[in-house]
Amino acid sequence: MASMSTFVPANKGHRKGTGGRQFCMYSVYDNKTDLPIVIDATAEECARVLTRSVNSFYCLVCRVLKGEIKRYTVLRRFADEEEI
Repeated sequence: MASMSTFVPANKGHRKGTGGRQFCMYSVYDNKTDLPIVIDATAEECARVLTRSVNSFYCLVCRVLKGEIKRYTVLRRFADEEEI
């Protein structure tokens, strides 16, 4: 999996691709234990598992990217609507 390079929460986790609608899937890992918390889930599912709101999850992702939070590693990939 590739690490996240940019994050744009304005589109609520999906973007228009050439073949249709694509969604952003997240994988969240705990750096203290190196165990996955959530693998290939939408932002809503990740927020539910982490007991946060969706906006708080997006904030967490941005802060991880900035290096302000080192407890988690967040990876993302884009999936087609049919894959979900």
